Formats: sequence, structure tokens, C-alpha cells
Amino acid sequence: MLILLRQIRMRGERIVDQRDLELDTAALRVGSGKGQDLQLFGDGIGAEHAVLRPQAGGRLRIDTRGGGRIRVDGQDVARAELAPDEWARIGPHRLAPVAAPPGFDAAVEVRIDADAAQSIKDRLRSELTLKLPRVRRHAYGLALLVLLVGLAFPMAGYFDDRADATIERFGGPTDDLWSSGPLASAHHVPGIADDCNACHVEPFKRVSDETCIGCHERTTVHFAPVHPLTEEFDGACRDCHREHNEPSNLIVRDKGQCTDCHARAMRRLADAAPAVDGMPVARAPDEMRPVTAFTAGGHPDFLASVLRPADDPADGERWRVHRQPLDGADAHESSRLKFPHDIHLDADKVSLADGPSSVDRALACDDCHSLEKEGEHFRAITMEDTCAGCHSLAFDDAQPDRQLPHGEPATLRTHLEEYYVRQAAIQRRAEPPRPARRVPDEPITRRCEGEPLDCGREWADAEMDKLFTKAGCVSCHEVERGEDEWTVAPVKLVRDWFPAARFDHRPHLNPGARADGETCLGCHEATASSHSEDILMPGIDNCVTCHAEDRPRSVALQCVDCHSFHRPGMALMGEH
Repeated sequence: MLILLRQIRMRGERIVDQRDLELDTAALRVGSGKGQDLQLFGDGIGAEHAVLRPQAGGRLRIDTRGGGRIRVDGQDVARAELAPDEWARIGPHRLAPVAAPPGFDAAVEVRIDADAAQSIKDRLRSELTLKLPRVRRHAYGLALLVLLVGLAFPMAGYFDDRADATIERFGGPTDDLWSSGPLASAHHVPGIADDCNACHVEPFKRVSDETCIGCHERTTVHFAPVHPLTEEFDGACRDCHREHNEPSNLIVRDKGQCTDCHARAMRRLADAAPAVDGMPVARAPDEMRPVTAFTAGGHPDFLASVLRPADDPADGERWRVHRQPLDGADAHESSRLKFPHDIHLDADKVSLADGPSSVDRALACDDCHSLEKEGEHFRAITMEDTCAGCHSLAFDDAQPDRQLPHGEPATLRTHLEEYYVRQAAIQRRAEPPRPARRVPDEPITRRCEGEPLDCGREWADAEMDKLFTKAGCVSCHEVERGEDEWTVAPVKLVRDWFPAARFDHRPHLNPGARADGETCLGCHEATASSHSEDILMPGIDNCVTCHAEDRPRSVALQCVDCHSFHRPGMALMGEH
């Protein structure tokens, strides 16, 4: 059958253009999808909307498909048969059978709305709807088989251990089929790896926080309960720890997880900050600056945890922590020790040959600072283990192996009195006098003209005055004379300048880690420090030379490379 399809594009009542198309077919397919004989666009027009079949006497039969509708005489119908010059609407368009020209068996005229646009939403919905009636009976059977294998058998085994054992023995599907991925290595422990119900306590529901906390009650929270973001932050474990995903890693390392909150300034709660080595945080900046990236402009400079003596030690806390910007006026240490790094690192002034060692070389950082196994902190600096190798506490040239105790002034005085009383007693027994001198211009011998007890105390008092005014204790400590005895100001060294961050020294101590070959001194400017109050910690400007995100060939860092989400010192999750 030869059909003339006349398409007239209209804009209002004005004809835009006209196109005649000859089709050799018994039926015309109409719709918005590809492959249609008459492709029409607009709301309500499906991908395969209708089929037009010319009838005898110039009539036209229209059958819609997939729930489509046409409008005839003001009524929405699924099918209709039009007489010649009787119009029907499909969406915003009109069509009608017209008299066939010579040589044609039928003719259809379509008035197309030129402004009608394609409706993707209706087109897709119609495509999906039209496929359902075409499903063969074996497809329905296959769907039932999938439900049986993927749902019924595993569910039977889930609720009945005996059924599960039977299904597994015959190689049938168990609830392992439901797993969306492998279990994270951290959860490969007895009682969890072999029992899905240990975490999935309710069928077809996501694991709850309460279930996680049942095992992780000793894990710390991220911020204090009174934090201003508490109401905004859902805090569900699964938001950050995604199980059954590959790669099998429970920690989300993407910085976006952190910058979602920290990209804006936030009020700092110093009172809720975790203690540092058991000492409370007494002062900190009022605001946490925004963090968007690890760059000089995207990350604020670091805050050092500086120790300060408490205003009133009677409150039970002798030291308190002040969080200070490294470039601030108050960024100085208060350890109450005297120590010039520049002198100790000057090869012209100090070498290992100055102590018991016979090695004649300049001091290096690792001669005093010994890294612990975890790679972040260093062993505590002590007089006995660190300083005594070069700084002898000998006080009598005649007995150089005799050492003064390093401790309280009262203990020191007792030691000196016992020694000098004995020396005075020996002298009174006419034994040769023993030299007891510290400086070249001091008399070589001491003569006891009175009782040995009085002489010994007198000599001990003179030695104490030298130790606390000229050389000895006063060289390294802040001292003062009390009513009855000398006193030494309590000493406290900072163990961790940045307790809220992690840092592994081991890869940075590799000489190849820096282009200049430097290790410690490449980051810590110790050779320029003449006071122990100097904080020799590098700022962010030093770190971004190697780790800036916006620089090519840099070693990129994510937030979790330096910061822990579950912060040490915070409250435990099991307590909330």
C-alpha cells in the first residue's frame, strides 16, 4: 500500500513549511522514538505512541500503544477510526485522513506544532512501559527462578541454621550471595568474619551505630558533645567507614570528608579540648580558620602547644597548655631550662671530644635526640642519659670520678657536707691536704682551723654558692636563693608540640627526601637559636615546599595522613 504522508509544520496559524513523504507500508508508526515513520515530540507522546492503518473509503484507524492516548472530539481515547477530514490530536499535533492523490492508496495530513520540544521524561517512561507486555512466559519463569535462588533459599538459611547447612551441603545459594563485596581486613576476626549476624542484627537494615559501638566503645569521638556543629553532623559510623567496598579500606581518605565541615570558620571551644599529656588547655585562639586544601593559602598555620606555669599552682595543675600560632608574640617556650642550640651545633666551639668520647667531631642532632620506634616522638631528654656524657658533675680535681647527684638542692647539700666533713676530718689527722678547687684562681688547698663539722659545712656552703652563682646548676637552670636554701625552678619539656596531628620522622630523615640533602636542620633552624625559649618547629610554609597540592610533582597529602578523626584524649564513644 502506497501512502502519502503530508507533514505541515505550523507556528500558530502560519505555515512554516511543508514536506510530502511516500511510504510503502500497511501501517504508519507514530511516536517520539527513533525508527518511527512519523516522529513527533511533545508532552504526552511516547516513544512508540500509536499505529495508523488506512481503511477502505478513505478512513483511518488509530491504535495507541503502551497506555498512550489521542484526543478525538474533546475525548481522550485509546483507539479511534476517523472519517476523511476528521481530525485527531496527538499531543500538541493534529492529523486527519485526506483524499489520496492519483497513484496513492491513502493519504494522511499532519499539522505539526513547530514549537513542540522533545520530552525525555515521557519518552523514557513510555519505553519502559511498552516493554512489559512483550515479556515472554519464559522470562517470567526466569524472574521467579532469580527470586528463588537469590532470595528464598538464602532467606531460609538465614532464619534456620539447619536449612542453611543443608543448602550449603548441596551447593545451593546461602546468604553469602547477598554480600556486596569482601569484608575489610580489620574485621577478619573470629565472631565477625564467620557470622554476618554479628553486625547485621536486623534483616535488610543497615548496621546501626549502636552495633558498631558494641565493639568500639573504647574509640574516642571526634569533637565534644557541646560543639556547635553537633546538630548539623549526623555522625553515623557508615558515613566515613564503608564496609563491603573495594578496595577493602574502612577509612575514607578523601579530604572532602573533612572540608565539608572545616571549609568554613568555626568557634573554638578551648574548655572542651582534650588534655595534652594530662595538662588542660587553658588558652587557644577563639576561632578555627577555614581549611580547604593543604596549601599555603588553603590551610592555616600550625598552633604549637606551649607550656605555661599555672597562675595558681595550688589548684593542682602546675602547668597548663596554651595553643599559640608559631608567628605570634607569645610563641616561646617556658621550660625554665637554659640551652643554646647554636653553641652546641658549632663545630668550632663544641665537639664530642669535649666529653668522655675520643671522637673529635661536631655534635649532631641525634647525639641528643633519639627517635622512638613509633617514629613521631623522641625519648625524653634527661641529665643522666643525654647531658652527662659531655657535662660532668665532678667537683673535686683530686677525685674526678666522684660525681654530684643531679637532684634537689637539699640532696646536693647533704652530699657536699658529707664529703667535706670527711675531708676536714682527714686533714685534722695530719693526712696530706687534698685539693678541692673549681676555678684556676681559687686556693689550691683548704685549711680547716676549727672542728671538722664546722669546716665541712663551711666548705659545702661555699661550693653551693659556686654551683648556683658561677658554674654548675646555674648554667642550665633558673635558680634563686630562698630563706634557708637555694631553689631550682621546676622544669617541664614539651613532648608533643602538635598533639592534634601526626608526623612520621622516619621518611623525612632520609637524606634523599630533600633536594638539599639536609635532614633535621632542613626543617628545624637550630643553628640560629641561642635561647631555649625558641620554638624550633617548622610552620606550614616549610611543609608545603614538598607537600603543596597546587604544585606539580609534590607529595600530596590527605587530611587523614596527619590528623586522626577519632582524636586522642576525647571522650569515648561508649560514654555517649
